[in-house]
Amino acid sequence: LPMEGWNGKFYQAGCGGFCGILGRADASGGWVNAMRPGLERGYATATSDSGHHALSVVDGGWAYNNPHAERDWGWRSISETNRVGNLMVDAFYGSPSQQAIFQGCSTGGRMAHVAASRFPEMFDGIISGAPAMDYPGLVATAMSWFIQANTAPDGSRILGAAEAKTIGDAVLAQCDGIDGAEDGAIADPRQCTVDYAGLGLSNQQLDTLARWREGPRNAAGEQLYPGGIPEGSEPFWFLWLTGDDKGSSPLVPAFAGGFGRYMAFDQDPGPAWTPLDFDFETDPARMTTSAEMYNGDNPDISALRAAGGKMIVYHGWADAIVTPYKTVDWYEKAAELAGGTEALSDSVALFMVPGLDHCGIL
Repeated sequence: LPMEGWNGKFYQAGCGGFCGILGRADASGGWVNAMRPGLERGYATATSDSGHHALSVVDGGWAYNNPHAERDWGWRSISETNRVGNLMVDAFYGSPSQQAIFQGCSTGGRMAHVAASRFPEMFDGIISGAPAMDYPGLVATAMSWFIQANTAPDGSRILGAAEAKTIGDAVLAQCDGIDGAEDGAIADPRQCTVDYAGLGLSNQQLDTLARWREGPRNAAGEQLYPGGIPEGSEPFWFLWLTGDDKGSSPLVPAFAGGFGRYMAFDQDPGPAWTPLDFDFETDPARMTTSAEMYNGDNPDISALRAAGGKMIVYHGWADAIVTPYKTVDWYEKAAELAGGTEALSDSVALFMVPGLDHCGIL
């Protein structure tokens, strides 16, 4: 709550991963799920841990057989933080806020989309970055697919940091200039077709790469989540998918493991479960309850538009953990329901950013 210079407005920040940790006001200015950007601009600001404490944003143990906590993380923390925050603003300043903004990335982006559909009159403006709007589809299904595809029979990783560098160099060499500018970034990976012959990759490695690019499918060939890991994201694979050459562990297995053990299924399998256990034929149907609680991928935002709300949605084309194709799919469906892109543009602006990794790493 600014002691001086309050701009009369309210700014609410989302949280990242499984939350459990506050995006404090003194956090780095570059961190997107934090109070600081709003506070520095004179907003009264609020955030939450989404209703639970955790050791880190990949700690999902709090959700084990705890549907009430899962509901809080899924949607209730958004409205309760807003309700309590605005009561405090009114009490502190003697008048309510005149405008409310929500901003978040990743899980915070999911929260932004949940707010748009569940609470369409709550925020005047919503900023959604790299939204993980379908957790069962992304974190359980797609991430398990990526992990299984990259796990050899002996448990080792098939593609590592060295292969990521080799693949990334080939992608950049063959696709950088497709948009007419050689600037070190892939403008749109959907336009990129790469010949990987002659790179020294084994058949096993090429098979993993092909599965990463296409994304999860069942035995009938049906796509279970839009798209796969985009071309141009290879410089960031060390963080999310492969680890680096110094032995660090990637984050995708941590997210997929925590979510599958404690948050994804109608009955939690518990700590013994791993993403290698995910069954692409039967497990998607076992996540209907969590999808109803968590997901923010409903493209019908007519209520938000009717209330005069505005959305800015952005996503990096080089995002290797929350792959960008779901965001494009959501926007195209939202435009269709709104009567076309031009009609939607009065309420929603989408920015797809070449070379941008997850939530702002360039």
